[in-house]
Amino acid sequence: MGKQHTLDFPSSNDRSLAFLPWAHSYGQTCELWCLLSQGASMGICRGIPHILDDLQLVKPTLLYAVPTLYKKVHDGVINTMNNASPIQQTLMRSALRLGKANAQHQNGSRVVDDDERSDRVVAPPLGLVDGLKHKILDDIVLSKIRNRFGGNLRAG
Repeated sequence: MGKQHTLDFPSSNDRSLAFLPWAHSYGQTCELWCLLSQGASMGICRGIPHILDDLQLVKPTLLYAVPTLYKKVHDGVINTMNNASPIQQTLMRSALRLGKANAQHQNGSRVVDDDERSDRVVAPPLGLVDGLKHKILDDIVLSKIRNRFGGNLRAG
């Protein structure tokens, strides 16, 4: 049996930015009960119009969000790609593809493998060339996306 990878439970070293209303069951459960019970800290967002500024101030390690936020982030990245030059679009697509593959391996995610008889296998590590490409593209593309979330996010 393979090694199990899971994200660690929140700890007192974690910090979050609370922007969900605490009357919302997800916001209350995750931010109030889960984080506070572990001694984690959190900043309170001044409102959705200020979320990008507040992310820079708080620099969260964890972010509890609903699909609407992820959709806005995704749409923002796609919009940036669509308005970029063809070379920048190629670099961004490659960075996102390699970043996803690297994250799947790091997190022990299972992926469909067409070459295997089994339905799912653990995502393989990046090869030498893809690993080098990922390192370079992480520095010039993916780090800019991470920095929009404060630069310390380990799970969202």
